[in-house]
Amino acid sequence: MKSYNYIQLSLLLLILLVINYLISFSFFRIDLSEDKIYELSPYTKDKLENLDDYLKIDVYLVGDFPVEIEKLENGLLEKLQEIKVYGGQNLDLSFINLNEDLELAEDYKKQIFDNGKGIKPAYIDIIKDDKREIIEIWPGITLQMGDYSIPVQLLSPSTRDNPYPINQAVTNYFTDHIEENIVVALDKLLKTEKKNIDFLQGHGELSVFDQREIWFYLQKNFIVDTLNIKELKTGIYNKAVDFGLLGFDSLLKNGVDSFSINNTVVPVQENKRIISSYLKNKWLNIFKKDPNNLIERLDALDETDLLIISKPRTTFTIKEKYVLDQYVMNGGEVIWLIDMMDVNESFLAQKNRLAYNEVLDHELQSFLFKYGVRFNKDMICDEQCCPVVREDNLGIVSKWFFYPMLKNYNNHILMKNVLPIKGRYVCSLDTVGEEKLKRTIILQTSLQNKLMRQSRIQYQNTQNYDPKLTGNQIKNKLNVGLLYEGIFQSNFKNRRIANDFIKNPNIHFKKESDPTKMAFIGDGDLIRNDISAEKTPVPLMFEKSNYNTPYYEMPTYGNATFFLNLVDKMLSRDDFIALRSKMNPPRLMKKDEMANKIKWQIINIALPILLVLLFGFFNQYIRKLKYES
Repeated sequence: MKSYNYIQLSLLLLILLVINYLISFSFFRIDLSEDKIYELSPYTKDKLENLDDYLKIDVYLVGDFPVEIEKLENGLLEKLQEIKVYGGQNLDLSFINLNEDLELAEDYKKQIFDNGKGIKPAYIDIIKDDKREIIEIWPGITLQMGDYSIPVQLLSPSTRDNPYPINQAVTNYFTDHIEENIVVALDKLLKTEKKNIDFLQGHGELSVFDQREIWFYLQKNFIVDTLNIKELKTGIYNKAVDFGLLGFDSLLKNGVDSFSINNTVVPVQENKRIISSYLKNKWLNIFKKDPNNLIERLDALDETDLLIISKPRTTFTIKEKYVLDQYVMNGGEVIWLIDMMDVNESFLAQKNRLAYNEVLDHELQSFLFKYGVRFNKDMICDEQCCPVVREDNLGIVSKWFFYPMLKNYNNHILMKNVLPIKGRYVCSLDTVGEEKLKRTIILQTSLQNKLMRQSRIQYQNTQNYDPKLTGNQIKNKLNVGLLYEGIFQSNFKNRRIANDFIKNPNIHFKKESDPTKMAFIGDGDLIRNDISAEKTPVPLMFEKSNYNTPYYEMPTYGNATFFLNLVDKMLSRDDFIALRSKMNPPRLMKKDEMANKIKWQIINIALPILLVLLFGFFNQYIRKLKYES
């Protein structure tokens, strides 16, 4: 019997040795996490496995650090080791401790800082045992291929006077974005062609300043610019140039020695170009106020791959709509961020003053209806909502029902591992018309909501807006974001337009579009940064009302991530969505479950002990039966 057991054991060991030997000839790695957050994306693997030149990565986050910073260092090391496996012989990692040689440290740091064009330091605030220490780190890497190198900043820089602490949210954000940052830099090294994204202007849309964070992210991967369909007629523009020169000549003729430009005094004699250009721009702004001085550019969107229209407030001319329509017909893609009603919150800063929701006159409702979506003239109040900082500086309203938290309840890739979206005075959308289009719901409210049309808005008596306390609760999820893919019908099919426009030889009218995509979102403020009391922009992931509190360190919203995913979806860059979806957002408990605190304590504490006791009892009972038999 014993010899038989030895034979079995020997055979088992032999089989394991053979399997191990065979496996050694093939490489594979298994990620057992639910969302595969530790495994490199197929896009990254393909890039690394097909490197046609030698790639060197210099790593500067190296040194003897406190445990808080070691987490960043270890997270970077693990990801780089994974990247090295797929890069093989064409990839080399070099770890550089900038403080190893104290005599040369400053020279090394100046070299990688490169006058602000390279890696920038971050100063970390470490408090331990009532002792405070500020640690300097260089959280970046440099990718080099041939004579071309790209610096990659992995953590936001800071100054010694304004350090920031390391917490789990910062650590997660750092490690989650390592692969994405490296892939973006690698695309630059390989000189992958960039697509053009334009933000439409000319109708009161959000400015670059309002959307600066999204601009910052988009400029990493795309060529981003603003665009006007209307421009001044050539003759009017030349008149402004002439007036600018005449204005400068007048200063000289009258013996003026200096001239003020934006509160800066400029000598007249030496600055003809600057002063005449300033005066020209003043005349241009005056001329632009007269619609008769403007002309629609037929070729305005010829170089645009994706057009973003964020919160227009004024009317589009029929010819502007025609240019937009034909852009779509020729395969152009558009993201529409549209408000149907506007609320001037500054009115609420005045004591006992009400604000009213007013219908915007951009007249896009009927235009977009033809494409299969209806933007309703309403505002949504939702039980699941965000707080608001009062304009009258009298604190915070913890549940501002006009700021719904939007989600996707169908596990769509755009919202995978993305935090809820903060909405501000959003409207509902309905699908209508054309059935040939593929329609996908990408953002919705909760079930507990109601619609407001003409209403008075005030910080007092917010129960009037609470869906649970009023009788007209809808009890249906409302659509706020829709993605359409397919073939669209022209808005100008079977319609007339001015002869001088339609008969232009440069226009080739199309009644039906090439296959394309359009996204419709009933929130013009989706990508607008709030401004803090210190007049600094609040990142889209954070809640303004938490500013200068410990809660400000915890990401709350996914507006930026969702929008970047949407841009990649529009431009058929699904690999980047998969890459971004491997993030590690905080897993927050549902508020309804707070009432079941005792139940979860029993499950987590008492149940394991009970299971161990039961196992011990049955094990003892079975042994007793065995020996008695």
